[in-house]
Amino acid sequence: MIKRGGGFSASDPSKVTFDTEIKRNGNQSLRIDSTANEDRRIWIDFSFPHDRRKGEVEFAFYLRADTAAMPVNLVSMTRGRSGEQDIRRFPIDLKSSGSWVRAQAKVPVDVMDMQVVVGIEASGEGRLWVDDFSITLGGEPFGLDPRRNWGTSRFAAGSGIALDSLTPRQSADVAVLAKVWGFLKYHHPAGQSGTRNWDDEFLALLGPVLVSGSEHERDQLILEWLRSLGEVPECTDCATPSVDPMLKAPDPQSLWHDVASPELRQALAWVYDNRARLPHQVFAYRYSVGQAHFSNELAYRDMDPDDDGFRLLAVARYWNMVRYWFPYRDLIDEPWEPVLEDALRDVVRGEGREAYIGAIRRLIARVDDTHALMYTDYAMVPPAGACFPQPHIRYVEGVPLIVETGGAEQVMVGDRLAIVDGTPVTQIETEARPYYASSNSASFYRDLGRNLLRGECGSIAMEIERGGQKIAVELPREDQGWRPDGGRRDTPSRGRPGPALQWLDDNVLYVSLEALEMADLEKMKERLGTARAAIFDLRGYSGRVSVHSLLAKLSPEPVSFAGFTVPNMETPGEFVWEPLRPLDLEHDPALFAGPIAILADETVQSASEYATMGLQSIPGSFVVGSTTAGADGNVAQFSLPGGLFTAFSGIGVFYPDKTPTQQVGIRIDYPVHPTIEGVRTGGDEQLDVAIEQVRSRLLTITSGVDEDTTSAAVPSLVVR
Repeated sequence: MIKRGGGFSASDPSKVTFDTEIKRNGNQSLRIDSTANEDRRIWIDFSFPHDRRKGEVEFAFYLRADTAAMPVNLVSMTRGRSGEQDIRRFPIDLKSSGSWVRAQAKVPVDVMDMQVVVGIEASGEGRLWVDDFSITLGGEPFGLDPRRNWGTSRFAAGSGIALDSLTPRQSADVAVLAKVWGFLKYHHPAGQSGTRNWDDEFLALLGPVLVSGSEHERDQLILEWLRSLGEVPECTDCATPSVDPMLKAPDPQSLWHDVASPELRQALAWVYDNRARLPHQVFAYRYSVGQAHFSNELAYRDMDPDDDGFRLLAVARYWNMVRYWFPYRDLIDEPWEPVLEDALRDVVRGEGREAYIGAIRRLIARVDDTHALMYTDYAMVPPAGACFPQPHIRYVEGVPLIVETGGAEQVMVGDRLAIVDGTPVTQIETEARPYYASSNSASFYRDLGRNLLRGECGSIAMEIERGGQKIAVELPREDQGWRPDGGRRDTPSRGRPGPALQWLDDNVLYVSLEALEMADLEKMKERLGTARAAIFDLRGYSGRVSVHSLLAKLSPEPVSFAGFTVPNMETPGEFVWEPLRPLDLEHDPALFAGPIAILADETVQSASEYATMGLQSIPGSFVVGSTTAGADGNVAQFSLPGGLFTAFSGIGVFYPDKTPTQQVGIRIDYPVHPTIEGVRTGGDEQLDVAIEQVRSRLLTITSGVDEDTTSAAVPSLVVR
């Protein structure tokens, strides 16, 4: 039978219904009422989680039609590692009307394929019934979540572990357990294949390790567990580290050093030396140029927030993910090894969800990556609360200024914020810092500025400074519904007010990437045909238009403007260099050859930084602005116990010459920082310098002077 909620989709849901009268098996079938033709077919399809096996997938349906002449195809679609689609159609002979016909087909799948979809496509007049669908590989069901084999968790009712604190001995012992557990998770066949619930393995060992009386007893417990996982055969096609990785894997000797038992050290070394060449793992897998995926991690949304076993599990899981799958591990401003014991001690302090989330946020912040945002309970990030007054704050010249009043008459643009609800801003900054995972100071003060006025709904008492005078102001705080999770607020627009495409003086085209839509690209192309120069403003870039679409309009030919470091699945923790492959888009070499200015600041992050790098590759382009957020690369997202949802940068992004972007941001040709005076007068120093620079280049072109214009007549405006 076909089940309701079975995960299918349809081109026209109004034409697809469940039929309880005509069915082959069970209670119902799926009926398609087709009025389509060859130009507009109706289809239904079923998507499956790829269970990372390679071979031929066989799928089959039972079909019945009220007319045997109805054209029907079985259809398969596999999406490969680079995103390409392999679509196959298999015509079905319905033989006669009113009888059930089994239709089947086989398609190849690879372990690195991203998606598998199968379905049915019909055209012509008539009704088609579908029932008893199956999909298998090697005689076994395909697409099953490996977690289904785990059965009920031994700790479904909780870990049974309650702690007031960890002693130094306990924190050292749990740290060794966490390191060995994480190592085996990504190196031992039992962990790589997901044949066991790895969280249960940790929790089962945790209690005995906490009460073990010595290093020897602890190591003996871990050794017995390791033996229970099954023998690791001697490898015949052994995995080896890359010859010249961009980031080396953690030295396994550091793990052996923590272990006191020679026997356990020897057993762990055997696992490492005999790891197989696996292109994927259940707990961490990736597609081609891409980050590790962690979709098989359990979230435990109903976890008791005071369950210290699950709290310690959260730290162990996160610390190991960073150790083996974070491409910027070498940029963390402190050694990652000792962070583990600190975090284990921290996470068992305090009671309730707020204390637990606070400890996890402090751990996440230590990776120094602005992508490492925890989306859950964002309103708990200090200053805590889900409500805001009308004004917006931005740090300018290191000072928190009101940059938008939001209609509040008591304040003015340019007012300096000094005190919030009786607390000096400098104190708020100090107390908030441990909770912000920031790649650099620019992104930290950007995010803190967004939150400085946040708090509980009601009212806010502020002290502002204006013209040397201190002024007390009280405003209402309201729930403005910024995000479903509550408590998040975006930065006000930095760009020039108005539409996405604007003419400036001297036929200079201004393009706001914050406002630009895909529908604007043809209009942009037309205007570039008559423009003498262009300014692309990426401040607040929305990402609605990809840089590759822009480059097709601007660059004379496809170009590799970036390179990536991607995880080597055979040696967890190692990242290897992979240059960008230009997309096969049609480029117009005669479209535009004028100077291009690019505007950037701390709101330029991730996709926006990537877009800036792409635009920088165009001959005649240059960047005006201030330090960007320094967080680029596909984001790896995952769950932690308690239903927490977080992320970090999953691949490294570099310029083609391997110059880094993480933490430092993109290259700025003309450093220009906004000024307090500019905010108060409504100026835009970055745009002003961009205009002057394109004018200077146009003047050089007109006069025929061949000289280096990078030492422009207009000096860089650098405010420190």
